[in-house]
Amino acid sequence: MNKHVSSTQSKLLFDKSISLFDNFLQHTDQADNAVQHILATLKPSFPTKVGSDEKFAYLDVGSGSGVKTLAIAEQITKIGPIDVIALDPSQDSLARLKTDNPAISLETHCASWEDFQPDRPFDLITSIHTMYYMKDWEAAISKMLSCLVQGGTLFLSLRTLDEVCKFKNTFFPLLAKQVTVEPDFSMLVETLKSMGVRAELFTVPSSLSIQDFFDGKESGYQLIEFLLRTPYSAIAKDTQAAIEEYLEPYRDGAVLKQIDGFAYIVRDDQSC
Repeated sequence: MNKHVSSTQSKLLFDKSISLFDNFLQHTDQADNAVQHILATLKPSFPTKVGSDEKFAYLDVGSGSGVKTLAIAEQITKIGPIDVIALDPSQDSLARLKTDNPAISLETHCASWEDFQPDRPFDLITSIHTMYYMKDWEAAISKMLSCLVQGGTLFLSLRTLDEVCKFKNTFFPLLAKQVTVEPDFSMLVETLKSMGVRAELFTVPSSLSIQDFFDGKESGYQLIEFLLRTPYSAIAKDTQAAIEEYLEPYRDGAVLKQIDGFAYIVRDDQSC
């Protein structure tokens, strides 16, 4: 169960997801590295899963504007036909996805995972950095597994307790009405263990450039807003000063190290 992120924090992220997330992507190689890892892990199974008469069915839970969704789908289409469903609670993000994607045929559904009712099983489901906003992790994971075909693949990803996560955990308590921390990959691993779900575990490094913050640029302040899910202008001056002091040791390289954890699960009715 995830009791760490308030509904107010989540609402800010979804309401401003396009501008804040686009800005975040411009400062990190996280999405590219995630896609490369997923494709490299899936590649050995492609000959048996892709290229048959039936289309390969791919669902991305929490697709946003589809940066990772489309990159994965484009590689799969080189091998065989594919049906893609992009699921996200932000209508604006899904509208961007459809506008920016003239090539791949896909469906979009504006809903949370909890409310979504699939009408087909999937060969592949990805949920990358979306478990933060799901209240009942066991129920969410069980539903994902039940929506896979036999032998289908589920990728789950969350941050480890990396430099970005530690930054968030330092300032979330100062910004929220209740003490709160960022759920991290270790919590996901414990959930999978308690469910008896077998998973291969991986970590994927990336970096987040914070040079724009040190340069006093608006894009730098937007990074802080994205990470802390709070408008920068709404952060108290003493807390802004504390943020500057916290980040000062990183000034020379102007980079926060990110390490994402990935759980790779193949459905074999072990826990479905």
